[in-house]
Amino acid sequence: MDFNQELRQIPFARIIIPLIFGIIYEIFFPLNFPFTYILYSAIFAIIILLNSIKLISISYKYRWIFGLSVNIIIFIFGIELVSLQWKSNKLSSLTKHEGMIIGNVVQSAVEGNKTIKAIINITAIKNNKQWNSTNGNTIVYFQKDSLSKKIEIGDQIIFDPVLDEINNPKNPNEFDYKKYLSFHLITKQAFIKSNKWKLIKKDEGNFLKILAYKSRNYLLNIYSKYGLKDDEFAVASALTVGYVDKLDAEIKHAYSSSGAMHVLSVSGLHVGIIFVVLNYILFFLDKFKAGRIIKAILIITFIWAYSLLAGMVPAIMRAALMISFVVIGKSLKRNANIYNSILASAFILLIYNPFYIMDIGFQLSYMAVLGIVFYQKKIYNWLYFKNYFLNKTWELFAVSIAAQLVTFPISLYYFHQFPNYFLLTNILVIPLSTIILYLGIFLFAFSYFQIIAAYIAKLLSLTTKALNFFVLYIENLPYSLTENISITVWETFILYFLIILITSYLLYKNVRYLQLSLISIILLLCLNINHKFNTITQKIFVVYNINGNSAYNFITGTDNILFSDVSKENKESKLEKQIKGNWLNLGLENEKFIDLHKFNNKYLFSNILTTDNKNLFYKNNYIAFYNKKIIVIRDEDLKNYKTNNKCSIDYIILGNNNKMTIEELNSLFNVKQIIIDSSNSKYKIDKWSNDCKKLSLKCWSVTNDGAFISYI
Repeated sequence: MDFNQELRQIPFARIIIPLIFGIIYEIFFPLNFPFTYILYSAIFAIIILLNSIKLISISYKYRWIFGLSVNIIIFIFGIELVSLQWKSNKLSSLTKHEGMIIGNVVQSAVEGNKTIKAIINITAIKNNKQWNSTNGNTIVYFQKDSLSKKIEIGDQIIFDPVLDEINNPKNPNEFDYKKYLSFHLITKQAFIKSNKWKLIKKDEGNFLKILAYKSRNYLLNIYSKYGLKDDEFAVASALTVGYVDKLDAEIKHAYSSSGAMHVLSVSGLHVGIIFVVLNYILFFLDKFKAGRIIKAILIITFIWAYSLLAGMVPAIMRAALMISFVVIGKSLKRNANIYNSILASAFILLIYNPFYIMDIGFQLSYMAVLGIVFYQKKIYNWLYFKNYFLNKTWELFAVSIAAQLVTFPISLYYFHQFPNYFLLTNILVIPLSTIILYLGIFLFAFSYFQIIAAYIAKLLSLTTKALNFFVLYIENLPYSLTENISITVWETFILYFLIILITSYLLYKNVRYLQLSLISIILLLCLNINHKFNTITQKIFVVYNINGNSAYNFITGTDNILFSDVSKENKESKLEKQIKGNWLNLGLENEKFIDLHKFNNKYLFSNILTTDNKNLFYKNNYIAFYNKKIIVIRDEDLKNYKTNNKCSIDYIILGNNNKMTIEELNSLFNVKQIIIDSSNSKYKIDKWSNDCKKLSLKCWSVTNDGAFISYI
């Protein structure tokens, strides 16, 4: 059977592709609302016209016109799905309001250092002394106190905030949090003080969500009751019921670095285990005439109840839908095509929420399951072991290789790293995580029998501790992780195209696929050479926006010098979140860090040894980078500076709320541009900006305008 014949067995493959393209097109290139209806009308008119002249039915060679028309209609349908989702969020167009707001808490509140973060669905807004119904989600940060700590899903509250727009990223290649939230239909945020909100009623809103939230809390309390705590509690909770709030950064990093992150998110693996357990327990129903139907209903009900309990994330919804199709098919004694079932579940989920296509979990989940279904058996057949243990180990290897093969391009694009020991990790991670899930189910089932439950909980704690120990051990092995990999969207697509071509050649032995794969490799090499050339020739000066701090970056080729006052405690977290994305994109080496607190003659020698760049010179407040002259003012060192002639300067950087005025600077320097960095207060930024405007001086506020970038 050739590729075209196989494709005919998977009708949803032909339907979902134009739908995905339509969704993606509308997300990134939104069309005007009437335009889609014009397209619809034009396509229908063409189809009616062609049918009326019987062009399609007379000649088979014109059948492609009908197929193209159907694909365009599905493409436009994808556009409409996104458009309708945008329109459902009425808060996005809200510019101002007066008075109070009523809303329901729709996600578990997360406790921070000073605030309690919750997602609120706004149901009513008071405008012009009248209550108007509305709909839309917003992030609300409650001032942390004894009352805000008790906020739960289903709480209806009335509050009086100022709804602010979520800011765009202010640094190059920084994670776009605003865009990420927009895919969850969240466009506003607010901070509420303790005296500005009040609880109206409990258990208001989506009944199923509230029930799932309370059920999950009940199960988590069972873990706490029987002594699970710290990392054991966090991992067991994440693995069994999808509760991830207690996972700390260290344990997340360990699982990510070792290639075991997939077990911490409830997914198809967990749903599959639930299915196996239920299928085994309900085996006796197969003996009855209507037993198959009853068994199917019970299994589907339990699987969807578990999916609801685990938060209805895209990965688990995909698995629940797919298994539901399989169970229904078996109950009707029909064997459905597995690829069709997978793609049908994706199609239904995208109809429900087209923004799932932008969810990393959704992308990885579907790619992994498709890879396992397609490649696992083929890889497994490479080797044969008579020994049962070796055979099962190789079977796990085959699953891991299949999943990693089809997900590594996405992982490289999003996470910029590759776990080198993923095969070793999964030998124990998959069996141990399966045991933990079974033990969790048994603990819940026997929680009323304290003696039995206590033994199960002890075994669960030890197994989870063993899993954590193994993951941390793998993370600490030499060369466990290849980091700082940067690939573009186009390189990601080419990698997938290359995987498809090589697979096609191995299956069909058609030399054309091999030729195209070689062309793809050459294209990848050309893109890489172009990127390397751009990297070695780049000369860039950047002033970053890091709230409350100064950060000046001088880049020559791969040489990366950063002057900053970020403290040692916050250095890694702030640089990771706001700057590292740009360094990866530019192909830079690890930064050479100069502490601005030591930016003086006392540390001049050690700083020069650190920078080691002949194109960068600095002394006291002065920096020369190639042909650019820069003055950094963070204190009052220039108060006593006097000159008969003004010095010509390219940039003056103002930081640390220094007391220099724009008038004083203008009397000392002929400056091309003044840059106000992000270490200054709002009052200072506004004062300096207004003074620059009065004196017709070019001014750039990093806080307001984003990072300042100069290509030299």
